[in-house]
Amino acid sequence: MEIAAVCTDLDGTFLSLKNDITEYSVRQIQKIKDRFPIVLASARSPKSMLYLQKRMHIVGHPMICYNGTLIYNEGHFSDLATIPHNQALEIHLECKKLGIHLGLYYQDKWLVPTDSERVQKEIFNTRTEPQYQETGKSLKEHSPLGWHKLMLMGTKTTADAIQPLLEKRFHGDLHIYRSNDTLIEIAPAGVSKLTALEQILGRDGVGNTLAFGDNYNDMELMAAVGKSVAVANARPEVLQLADDHCGACKEDGVAYYLASFFN
Repeated sequence: MEIAAVCTDLDGTFLSLKNDITEYSVRQIQKIKDRFPIVLASARSPKSMLYLQKRMHIVGHPMICYNGTLIYNEGHFSDLATIPHNQALEIHLECKKLGIHLGLYYQDKWLVPTDSERVQKEIFNTRTEPQYQETGKSLKEHSPLGWHKLMLMGTKTTADAIQPLLEKRFHGDLHIYRSNDTLIEIAPAGVSKLTALEQILGRDGVGNTLAFGDNYNDMELMAAVGKSVAVANARPEVLQLADDHCGACKEDGVAYYLASFFN
């Protein structure tokens, strides 16, 4: 297969640390970066991916952000979809009833109502800083533009309570994804990492892409590319779907696979 691009997820896949990659991974990307695009594809914001691009010296290669709702390339934002204001407001009102804090994302904006342990973890993991502002005010000021992602930050009990309610209310309109026991991420339906990669490369290019992933939000893309590789720590369903496997993210699995594949 003639490779047209390498596309990799970040957290749980390419990042061997919570917020960084190793020098070995940087060296492997250096060896191939001039041959074809290295497309980073993540639920992260552009700003929280750009420092990794700079580490790898691949600024100028396209990035898929917010699981496909936004493509970023050298300062240019291409919005593929947003969550409308009325839906974000409705979610906010449901969150208020349960004491769930709402993180709002649009392009490089990240707004939260207050600091918390969860916010501090996000700051550490993504090396970005939020803007602190009451959520109702943020929604009102931003209303015409919509949002690329919402992050619900609660407890296991409140997340368990709100998830089925939101899934029933917004079925077909929004993608509601449980990141962990206390976090729920929401994005517009109808877009994904795959639809974004098709925008970047075209369908023929997707068919000649080598892709790496670990989680449910990688599966659609992995099923469509020319060759898919799951890291050893991937979800069982991802391991079953993938064409091949590599070492775990903490073991530089993607970098070692690239070294072998392109040797």
